[in-house]
Parts: sequence; C-alpha cells; structure tokens
Amino acid sequence: MLLVCRYDVPAPDTDAFLTRARHALELLTATPGCLGGELGRAIEEPGRWVLQVRFTSVDAYRRALSPFPVREHVVPLLAEALADEPATFETLASGAGGAVTAHESLLAVSPDSASRPAAGGSASVSQPAAEDSALGSRRAVGGSASVSQPAAGGSTPASRSAAGGSEPV
Repeated sequence: MLLVCRYDVPAPDTDAFLTRARHALELLTATPGCLGGELGRAIEEPGRWVLQVRFTSVDAYRRALSPFPVREHVVPLLAEALADEPATFETLASGAGGAVTAHESLLAVSPDSASRPAAGGSASVSQPAAEDSALGSRRAVGGSASVSQPAAGGSTPASRSAAGGSEPV
C-alpha cells in the first residue's frame, strides 16, 4: 500500500515543515509493516513537496497510525496534505533490479462487482457513491477483509484514519 501526500509549503515555513516531515518519517518507518518512505521536493516548484510511505497492507498502514506519538505528530501533518486527489493507493506492481512483480488487487474489477477473493480469505468491496479518495476502511475479521469507501464528503486521509485500529471510520 502506498501513502502519497502532497504539500504546498510557503518558503517561510520550509524549515518547520521539513522538521515535522522528517519526524513523521521517523515515526512511521519505525512501525511494523512499514517498508520505507521518502520526502521529496519538486524541482520545478520548490514550494511543492511529497511524502511517500510504503506499507505491507492497508491494515499495517492503519496500525501505524494508532500509536499516540503518531496521532500527535503525524496525523496533523497528513491532514495538511493537499486533498485534491487520492492519497492512498494499492500496490499492483513493484520492481527491483529490472524485474517486475505483479500484485493482485483487493478492489473489485468494476463497480458492479460485489467481491473478489483476497489472500487467505475473501474481500467484499463497496464502491463510493461519487468520486473520492482511494482510501477506504479495511477490517480483518476471521480470515476475511472488507473494504468500504466513503461517499464524497471531503475528509482527508488522516481524518478518516485518525481513529486508528482497524475499525472503519
């Protein structure tokens, strides 16, 4: 799972943002299930930043947001991300050393599809009523997972996940 948050940071706020983002990376990458992350700045527009963090699963991402220091320092930073596009993505292919590995999607092929098997169980998916973030809520229950996506309403990835744990919000 990929978390990709974009920021528009005014020049006078750059140092404070950099400190906060580095601390966020430190906290997130110390959690089980985090595969790593990067903070980058646009070459063409130095006020535009991106925080990208990889997790083994949606559950690992949600668990990473649960500890108090993360809720205190990371969640507010995530809430400041630009909300004009999705921030969370499933990984469908990964590459290293010239080799590409495909990963099965947990999302339904079409909005009319009700479910698709997931590794070690089954997954049911509800599609959003209107366009919204790719972040849904995932709940593991007895070998199955359900992913539900919120209707359009304009919440940020962090506010939807601020409750932590694996309960849908």
